[in-house]
Amino acid sequence: MMALMVLDHISPFISTETAAIFHMLTRCVGVFFAYMSIEGLRYTRNQEKYLGRLWIAGVLMQGANLLLNQFIFAKEYAVHNNIFLTLAVGTTVLYFIQYMIQATSWQKRTLYTVAMIVMLLIGVFTEGGMVLLPFMIICYLCREKFILRNILLVVFALGLFFTSYVDYGNWHTTWVMLGMNSDFLFITILPILGLYNGKPGNNHPSMKSLFYVFYPLHLYLIALLATLS
Repeated sequence: MMALMVLDHISPFISTETAAIFHMLTRCVGVFFAYMSIEGLRYTRNQEKYLGRLWIAGVLMQGANLLLNQFIFAKEYAVHNNIFLTLAVGTTVLYFIQYMIQATSWQKRTLYTVAMIVMLLIGVFTEGGMVLLPFMIICYLCREKFILRNILLVVFALGLFFTSYVDYGNWHTTWVMLGMNSDFLFITILPILGLYNGKPGNNHPSMKSLFYVFYPLHLYLIALLATLS
């Protein structure tokens, strides 16, 4: 998934047509990491620390983006990506949903509902939030109902397709623009989710930090090379 992620971000060095192809091929990446964050929230020993790591990573990357875009990267190669914030918002929404379901009084249920709505409103402005947040909510609420989950995700993908498709009068432009607006292809994650057995993988400490380091580092390296080229 990290390799696919790189393909999606090397558009400064490839043609528009190739970038469109890579963009379509990599729509499964964001939702994959979103799904893994759901699993992380479910199985972590300390949910608050888990959320804290995501929020810290998101805030730090946002600050780094602002500084590097201002002083180092060319304007056309500025980095605006920050999926850490999206995952932080998404997992926080799930955290509030969890307590909303468990609440024993209407006051607590109302409090958690309001907090969840506030997080969702913030999530609208995060990278890919319009796709990742509904995906995370569906997967979380249907975590023991895989058939229902898949049906809801297919319906969601169809809705995205019909709101993304625009006929530009010729097949080439229509295809390229659809490739650049292909969020509906997040549905390609389903075969990959089908391979997941729910068991933990490599739990070496370095694996916990790998994505936190690799994600911003590869974006900044690509932006730097594009600026210098």
